[in-house]
Amino acid sequence: MIKKILIALAIIAVLYFLFRPPKIKNSTNADIIFYYGQECSHCHNVLKYIADNKIDEKIKIESKEVYHNDANKNELTALTRICPEISDNGNIGVPVAYIVKENKCLGGDSPIIDKLKTMLQ
Repeated sequence: MIKKILIALAIIAVLYFLFRPPKIKNSTNADIIFYYGQECSHCHNVLKYIADNKIDEKIKIESKEVYHNDANKNELTALTRICPEISDNGNIGVPVAYIVKENKCLGGDSPIIDKLKTMLQ
């Protein structure tokens, strides 16, 4: 009997860890968490748009580099549990924007820039 209870508890624990929402660190209480790669040209299109239009003065954006920062890369990987659409057979491309209030992700420079434009309206 005790063995069955322990097995059941182990199964419950495994399921809990598999299906709990990932922890997305939002240390600046940002509206958008922007994942990018230092050498990614599409990412730099978004960063340039943000800088040229001073978007970060109007919308709180927390930028996280993922090519050279393992913690940020792991966080982006965990984000696929919320947004499976950002993964293509386990490959995650950047740029990716996580819209905090909508609990939604966008991938690619054009969709992210379009979303920033609509957020400013």
